[in-house]
Amino acid sequence: MEAAFDTLAYAERLKAAGIDGAHANAHAEALRAALGEGVATRADVREIRADIARLGGRIDGLGGRIDGLEGRIDGIEGRIDGLEGRLDGIEEKMATKTDLAHVEEKMATKTDLVRLETLIERSANRTLLATTGLMVAIGGLIVAALKFL
Repeated sequence: MEAAFDTLAYAERLKAAGIDGAHANAHAEALRAALGEGVATRADVREIRADIARLGGRIDGLGGRIDGLEGRIDGIEGRIDGLEGRLDGIEEKMATKTDLAHVEEKMATKTDLVRLETLIERSANRTLLATTGLMVAIGGLIVAALKFL
């Protein structure tokens, strides 16, 4: 939005101060053009502030989602600890048994553990990427807002 500027009133003031009419009009037009090239208006600042407030709300929402994901990850880690305990017991039993079919069945549990660890790693990486992207976007908006101020 362009800043409001009354070129006629400005030119009239210059004329009243003794400046030639053509010069006064040229000064007024030059000032109007300068003000229209990148001067932030109050409406611009209000809009930027509203954008920042909306982003703040989204960040808060993402923080809650991240907290929820962390809780889920903690739960998965607890389940992994339980599986590891079970695996330790299974490994002890496997050392004393020679039944290959029984050993293969117990190894499937270990494969599930590896898959679970992979899922946790992917989830943590996605959370980190989402948070980083949002912080970069916020930084960009703050820099843009500072340029307007």
